[in-house]
Amino acid sequence: MSEVKVNKRRVCVLGATGSVGGSSLEVLRTLNGEFEVGALAANRDDAAMEKLCREFKPKFAALADEECARRLKESLRGENITIGGGANAVAEAADNGECGTVIAAVAGSGGAESVLRAAYSGRRVLLANKEALILCGALIMRAAKENGGEILPVDSEHCGLFELLAGGGEYAKLWLTASGGAARDIPLAQLDSVTPEQALAHPNWAMGEKITIDSATMMNKVLEIIEASVLFGADSARIGVVLHRQSTAHALVEYADGSMTMQMSAADMRLPLARMLCWREHPRGARKPLSWEQLSAQQFEEPDARRYPCLALAHRALEIGGCAPAVLSAANEAAVLRFLRGEIRFTDIARINDEVLQRLGDGDGGNNSDDLTALLEMDAAAKRTAREMTL
Repeated sequence: MSEVKVNKRRVCVLGATGSVGGSSLEVLRTLNGEFEVGALAANRDDAAMEKLCREFKPKFAALADEECARRLKESLRGENITIGGGANAVAEAADNGECGTVIAAVAGSGGAESVLRAAYSGRRVLLANKEALILCGALIMRAAKENGGEILPVDSEHCGLFELLAGGGEYAKLWLTASGGAARDIPLAQLDSVTPEQALAHPNWAMGEKITIDSATMMNKVLEIIEASVLFGADSARIGVVLHRQSTAHALVEYADGSMTMQMSAADMRLPLARMLCWREHPRGARKPLSWEQLSAQQFEEPDARRYPCLALAHRALEIGGCAPAVLSAANEAAVLRFLRGEIRFTDIARINDEVLQRLGDGDGGNNSDDLTALLEMDAAAKRTAREMTL
């Protein structure tokens, strides 16, 4: 790691043009004057990136698509902004602009390299990328610990657990809440015919396509169970999921004596982002209290295993260990894309994930490996298997 002067109040946003990236920038606007944007990175939306660069004036901006990066550089000619193109440039953004904080909102396992680079550089990483932690979680956590960095979760459930566990103490079980997604009230007999448009109509949240489909299948909870295992060192038996339609309770901690603590807030992604951005401080302008009507309307239900067959895969993958969690995550990425393209049915997502886990999930390595290249090759193999599978 090169010696670089780091400004703790300067922020890099990876995935700046996406849903979580957009929420992050809204929070930074609210906290105007307390933080500044030092670097931005995204996939290929050069028009949106140009607007952001003109507004926030970062020192460095990157697009994974090199042709889009070339257009961005041309459109920003005369601006004092260094433009990078390609996957390596996105990873470089995590270590550029003297940023002390990196918001990691690049979707999918492709964001692993930039998260890992930020961890090795001793940055505070606000992690919204589940797949990176599932692919190489032990490596990321170790890199942060050895280099003085921090990994702070910004998805609402893990942010809630992080805050509840910050005071220490032994717990018996960690509970993640789940909205149930867009398919929660569709009759079981009709799940085969759920369209992408139906599955993308989330009842509580406005998110990107992949995470919204994951919410409908509850694969997002599968990934969150695995993520909680990495972040908090909990084994599979001590992590549970409860269906909570209101999305106002985000996490619960159950103690040995049967007592519980619960973290609640409005269903707004900007709140956990602000809390983690200002961790150990009180974020200004983030106040959005729940009403008494909301507090009195809490419902908790056990998820229906027939509706959400993916849930069982989380515990199976953790029990198998090795590369199984990463294989499951990679298979799901490919399966979701196939569903969005109209190639498979909604219920085929769970079938593909199950089959790929059975075929490839018993290998060594996984998120404990130190070889990111080998991990990415395994990730690619699982995605290829899921893409080519016939049902």
